[in-house]
Amino acid sequence: MTQISSSLEELGVAPMDFGALPTPAEMKRVRVQSGNAYPKENSNTDTKIRKIVNALQTRQRIVKVTPAELSVNGLCQEEPMEDYLSSDCISSGDICEINRSDIHYIFNKSTEKSKLDKFKDQSHFDLGTFAHMAFLEPDLFERVHVEPTFSLASHDGVNSLIDFYQKLLLLAVERGVIPSREDIPMFEEIDDMKISDKKTYLSDLKQANPFTMIDEKHKIIIDLIKRNYEQYAGGMLPLLLSGSLNECSFYHTDEEYGLDLHVRPDALLFEENIGVNAVVSFKTTRAETIDKYLYDAAKLKYHVKEAAYQRVVSKVTGRKFDTTIMVMLQTVPPYLPAVLILDDADMELSRHEMELGLDKIRDIERGKKPLGFDALAEEGNMGLIAPRFPGWIGKELDTSI
Repeated sequence: MTQISSSLEELGVAPMDFGALPTPAEMKRVRVQSGNAYPKENSNTDTKIRKIVNALQTRQRIVKVTPAELSVNGLCQEEPMEDYLSSDCISSGDICEINRSDIHYIFNKSTEKSKLDKFKDQSHFDLGTFAHMAFLEPDLFERVHVEPTFSLASHDGVNSLIDFYQKLLLLAVERGVIPSREDIPMFEEIDDMKISDKKTYLSDLKQANPFTMIDEKHKIIIDLIKRNYEQYAGGMLPLLLSGSLNECSFYHTDEEYGLDLHVRPDALLFEENIGVNAVVSFKTTRAETIDKYLYDAAKLKYHVKEAAYQRVVSKVTGRKFDTTIMVMLQTVPPYLPAVLILDDADMELSRHEMELGLDKIRDIERGKKPLGFDALAEEGNMGLIAPRFPGWIGKELDTSI
């Protein structure tokens, strides 16, 4: 597996000298003059939807696109998430953070944050992560099982669990999850075993089990999610996601900002298969309506991340990725999905916010002193902020007078 360096030297592309770069105002003036700065024509989101529908209804075959084909002006590669996270390149998350404050960005890049992240509890089953993976690999829906409840204090209970796991391992061989019967523990005669030996044998069977064991509640929820995934718009989701390129890392040295950028979208779809080049993002939510989800998504700056995905993927591939398909999934009843195409007008604003973030990051990299919330204070006030509460605090009083 190729290891990417933070400077992208392996690509033969060196970051530009900051001193030779134009100012942000000059860059935006050039965009306006060339007609590339936030066009004001009506959104063509509806046109994109028609293209996708037509492509899905008339498609004869799936065209596979490889990472090597996409590495045109940078690098697209499959790699473990750990390798991606170890890079010092600027990420979409970094851009979101600096638009909160400079210090948010500095902290997001710090070793302290990396150390704190290690304390996150990852021992429990994460429904959102599983659903995300299963939408890209639907076979995973069939790879979760519930261990029956039997007492380990009795021979009958241990015998029943041994029988359960033996059948589970045979199922894994039958489905090709385990290559052959030779790759599982030899089935032993247990009738004359001591209970301690049976427990040791049971432990060996569990160790060899390739399926994810979950509780009954989560199994019910996953079955609901699977049904909703298959039935959404008459089976549109599996049709749409056929031919996707999943979880690849993209690395690029941005020629305007002289910054090494990287992104890792959940999936990409290509015009050969759906009529447009699209970034796909999976998001889980506890919102009960799409409007509430979009409100939450805006607060979390999802739109800025999507703008960064579009920019970097377009630069690396030489293709125009100006479409984002967001697959929303509820993690609350009734566990419904929704497939959303982000509006072009919203994405224009998102690109502007993203570029403001890149401007700020470039200033930090050039040596500007980073500020936190003290940046909100008026100049000369030594960090003293004069805020106002939201206007609604006086509404209840107004109605009582």
